[in-house]
Amino acid sequence: MKTILLMRHAEAQFEQGDQTDFDRTLTPDGEQMASQTGAILKEHGVKICRILASSAPRTLRTAQLVAAQACPTTPLVPLTELYASSTERLLNTLFRHCCPGEDSILLVAHNPGVSGLMCRWANRDLSVQPATLLAFTADTDDWGAFTRTPCRIDLFIRNAQLQPPLDDA
Repeated sequence: MKTILLMRHAEAQFEQGDQTDFDRTLTPDGEQMASQTGAILKEHGVKICRILASSAPRTLRTAQLVAAQACPTTPLVPLTELYASSTERLLNTLFRHCCPGEDSILLVAHNPGVSGLMCRWANRDLSVQPATLLAFTADTDDWGAFTRTPCRIDLFIRNAQLQPPLDDA
């Protein structure tokens, strides 16, 4: 079994002065939401072998706060290529960084790419607000077969709250 957790970064501040979109940081509420999301993952015993995150400060901080609660020793890989990525680029980057011996990956990225991937795998339109996380599991031992294998949604977190389960993806 392979699990991919997809997460949109938590709530970010608006651009300040000459700050670029890339350099935006989390709001205090965003920091709390990311930490609470990590606590929910820990409470549910979610195992994460590796974290891939956009290197934008708001996304990297989201990943750090989730990891601090859920999996403090899990390697975190910041990737500039995940910033402002399309759904296809996210997908390609994700699978390029999956290792055969790992069973679960957390990818923390930005809209619209991450919401596009969530909606594709969930087979429905979803409102992907900041700090939304969906965990998709496929009955395969091969990352290359993940997208060709039916998957289910094991966990849905929005606004740092566990959501009712969606029908199988």
